[in-house]
Amino acid sequence: MCERCGKHPAQVFYTDIQEGKVSQFHLCKECAEELGGANASLSGEFAISNLLAGMLDEGIPGEEMATKTVCATCGLSYGDFKETGRLGCPDCYDSFSASLRHLLRRIHGSNQHEGKVPSSQLKLVAEKREVRRLQVLLQKAIEAEEFERAAEIRDQLKDTKTGPSLGNEE
Repeated sequence: MCERCGKHPAQVFYTDIQEGKVSQFHLCKECAEELGGANASLSGEFAISNLLAGMLDEGIPGEEMATKTVCATCGLSYGDFKETGRLGCPDCYDSFSASLRHLLRRIHGSNQHEGKVPSSQLKLVAEKREVRRLQVLLQKAIEAEEFERAAEIRDQLKDTKTGPSLGNEE
């Protein structure tokens, strides 16, 4: 039952954090809306756009520049992204990259996906990542015509312990 009116079944679990003090309430839809929380999450629906919009409104470095940015492929503006929380196409990631990096860092604590690795596979995954990292460095050195550096990286690749399942990736 609603902890405020006691008349209707509680449909919303409302958490209020004020100056570090956490208060939690089980409320009916009507009481939740009366408390000033009338948004999509209190109407029984959760919209990721509301969450993102709230996080985006808290000031991103260089946001003035981002608000003028429009994706050249799909025409989505940064303002449209802020309203909907949805990107229009894969190129939007490049168009809004600076703002998205900041947003991902706020949401996940990092803008680099780490993923989870079973403890039995940690060494193998680390070796694969090192091989991939060295391959990227090798390719960049070749493209920059830094052949001595490329030879050093090639040798590092050969010396990298790859394990039986990785094979010899050069």
